[in-house]
Amino acid sequence: MVTSVGELAGQSDELHLMLTKYVEARPDTKLILVGFSMGGNIVCKYLGEPNRTRPGNIMGAISICQGYDAVKKVQTEVL
Repeated sequence: MVTSVGELAGQSDELHLMLTKYVEARPDTKLILVGFSMGGNIVCKYLGEPNRTRPGNIMGAISICQGYDAVKKVQTEVL
């Protein structure tokens, strides 16, 4: 991680920075993004952001067990 933020559920800036740095170092690498649970949400959000310039090396993505309504989950979770 490069930020001091502990909760990244709705943020994709961290992912973008990591991918950008990786592609700068290895420009010929093809990437498939994989996210599980919250990571799946971040990957899907990142790929769906309309004003985001993404590296052209991203060939696809896989989202596994992603939640679809984080607000509802938090509201109904019993601690």
